[in-house]
Order: sequence, then structure tokens, then C-alpha cells
Amino acid sequence: MSNLLFAGDVVITSPQTNFLDNKISELIQSHDLVSCNLEAPVVSGAPAIAKIGPAIEQPKVSIDLLKKAGFNFFNLANNHIMDHGSVGLAKTLEQLSDVQHIGAGPDYASTYKLLKRTVDGTTFGFLSLAEWGFGALDTTNDTGFAWINHPKVNDLVKQSAQQVDHLIIQAHCGVEDTSLPLPEWQERYRELIRLGANVIIGHHTHTVQGMEEYANGLIFYSLGNFYFEKYGADSEWYEGALLSLTYAQKKLTNWEIIPTQAKQTITLDTRPERITRFVDRSKITTKKVDEMLLSLWYERYQHFFQRSLGGFSTLRGFVKSIINRMMGTQVDYLLLSHNLNIESHRYVAARISKLLSE
Repeated sequence: MSNLLFAGDVVITSPQTNFLDNKISELIQSHDLVSCNLEAPVVSGAPAIAKIGPAIEQPKVSIDLLKKAGFNFFNLANNHIMDHGSVGLAKTLEQLSDVQHIGAGPDYASTYKLLKRTVDGTTFGFLSLAEWGFGALDTTNDTGFAWINHPKVNDLVKQSAQQVDHLIIQAHCGVEDTSLPLPEWQERYRELIRLGANVIIGHHTHTVQGMEEYANGLIFYSLGNFYFEKYGADSEWYEGALLSLTYAQKKLTNWEIIPTQAKQTITLDTRPERITRFVDRSKITTKKVDEMLLSLWYERYQHFFQRSLGGFSTLRGFVKSIINRMMGTQVDYLLLSHNLNIESHRYVAARISKLLSE
């Protein structure tokens, strides 16, 4: 029998030795493979890259703390791992030299590699992929994180599935702070299942989303945050989930979603409403998605798109537009790239424009 445990996003900026309670520690120790998404590089002294949004990093001791706790497999394909460029990534890889990791590297081969691991006679294959972001190793960059829509990914998934008993893909995609996946990501994950993946495990949204069974595969849309320090975040930011997978005689025999809560210490969250919410979020409908997107558009996205083209809809946007005009540039090309090249943002804009024009 083999037991695999997956956690969502991790950023530990203020390391403390007791960040896990005893029950979480026991749960980790009862699994053969324990993985998390390492959401930020270690402190390297390198400057932040040009991007939209915060550039984050965490102390080197944070990784030591995770390894000591029992994490032995690190996912690196995410939108922050390259926040401090190739230097930040290199320093992070140094800290992970004694433990398995996938999803980012100095070249295509190391970034997009299939990592195999055999436990109790079952060979598992792992891939780590993320939606496009600043620092993605796409068709132009030589270093970075693995892009889920790279032209070679579909063939990579097909070939990988033929080499292992079970192929598990961790996917870092979606709109942050949302309860439902976009239909485009739902279809992309289903496509990966059709190509040979057995389980898709998502994160990045900072919220726990639902799951679905599809074509003999399982898709878990987001495990949320396992431990991600952020001042002033709402309560759901601190509510994550662990996914436990049990295999026997080369077959998946059980899976379990285990709600967690993280403030200063990560604990099991036994409130019944956590499971009720997970079940409800697994019931994905077009109506629910459209309602979510309309709210997102007016609260968030219309401001981003207006600002990128020199317009404004808020006081902050007005100030930014004045500064841009003084500098002789109305178009914010970095923000425009952020809005158009990151798939989730582009998907939202395309869906809303169609919805509001009907």
C-alpha cells in the first residue's frame, strides 16, 4: 500500500518551529510522499523582476522547516517562483538539492521533466505545470517554470503516461480568490485526463475549490493555501485542504479531502461546513460561473483593463493615468501583457465581453 499527501500553496516568511499541530504532523508522517506548492523562492539578494503584482520570497530556513516536518516533494511551477529571476531560482534549487522537486529549472529538460517514484511496487509519474506568468519558460525564455500551455506539453503528458502506472499532474492555474474554476480550465484539465493523466491537483486560487470525476480520472480544482502568511487576509485565505491518495496493488483505492486551518499553527478543521462547502463547490454550473464572473468584472477586471490602456475608473487609476501621461506613455504595456497573456485574465475578459454584449 502507498499513501500520497498533497498540500496547496506555502509561503513562510516568519518561520516558527511549531507551525504544525500534532495531528497534522502525525498525518504527514503516515504518508510515503508529501508534497506542497512552494509559492516563493528563498531570499537571494537578487532584485525583483518586472511584473504586475507583488514579488515575494521566503527565508532559506522555511524550506528546512518543511523538510523537517516531513515534506519530501516540492512543486515549483507557479507564478512567484521566478519573482527574483534566475538567481532566486538557483538559490532555491540549492536548498532543494537533497529532496525531490519539479516544475522549474535552468533549462527546458529540467523544468518539464517527468519525475518518477516507485512506492510499494507502484510507479508514479509527476508533472508540475502552471498558467503563463512573468518567468514562465515558454517558447522564448530559457529559464523559468513549466507552462501548462507550452506547445510540447500535450505530447509530454502522452509520453509520460506510457511510462508509469499513475500520472499525477499538479496545476497552478485559475482566478485568485474565487470559488469555482473557469470553464476553460475545466476543459484543459479534462483534456489532460484524456491525454493520459490520472489525477489533476490544482492550487493558486488561494481558496479551496471542488472536484470532479472525469473519464476514470480525478480533478481537484484547488487545495487553497496550506500556509501562506499575508497581513489583513480574509478568513478563507487561511482555510486550505490536504488531499490524501491511497493505492493498493497499483490501483487507487481511496481519496480524502482533509480541511485545514492556518493562522500561527496549522490545524485540522473539523467544522461540518467545510465539507459542505467543498461538496457545493463541486457542483459547477454555467449560471454560477457567470454570476461569479460578473461580480469579478465590476470589482476587479474592468479597472485592470482600463488602466492598461490609459483610462481610469478609480482615484488610484486616475493618478496612475496622470503619471503615465507625464511620462509620455498612455499604455501600460506591462499591465497589458499581464491582462492578455495570463490565461485566466484573458479568459475572464473574453467571457464577460461576450456575456455583456448579448
